[in-house]
Amino acid sequence: MTHQKISFYFVLYIVILVDFLMVINERDYAEEAMRGVVDSLIVAVQHQPLTVYAPERMTVKPGEKSTVVLSPLGLRAPEERASVRYNISPVGEPRAPWEFTSTKDSMGKGLFTFTPTTIGTFRFLVVAQGKRQVASMQLPESIRELITEKQGKLIPVPNDSVRFEVEVTAKGAEKKGATFQNN
Repeated sequence: MTHQKISFYFVLYIVILVDFLMVINERDYAEEAMRGVVDSLIVAVQHQPLTVYAPERMTVKPGEKSTVVLSPLGLRAPEERASVRYNISPVGEPRAPWEFTSTKDSMGKGLFTFTPTTIGTFRFLVVAQGKRQVASMQLPESIRELITEKQGKLIPVPNDSVRFEVEVTAKGAEKKGATFQNN
């Protein structure tokens, strides 16, 4: 009789042990699947480029201080807007022979300020760089934590570039496209 009790408890012990190993195995599969989801989400975010909106063409007078506002689209969190960087450079001939400055406001908009001194049509290339914040993504908290653990709080996104023209004429200011300010 004692031998039967011992073998019953031994069998029960083996059943519980096998059940426990199955739970561990299922958990490992679930974690692996979650990592695959996280990796695909990171790739999806990285393939959503930062979009910047700039004017197509604007017309100004020589000697008139002007500002072009470059707007990043799709950035929601303050950290995302703070991460935006603009690189503005003259393209082609003739080169703009005047000084210009590039700054950024608190909303992440680029401010390209200049005072043209020469009549002509001048072309510029704007390259915008930025990052998306994991916390602003509408995902379950556990997935956001996994993304943050793997990638950090900000995920780099592809750069966007846009070209615009400044025509300097004696006629006066005219705009076509995004926001333009005469200061």
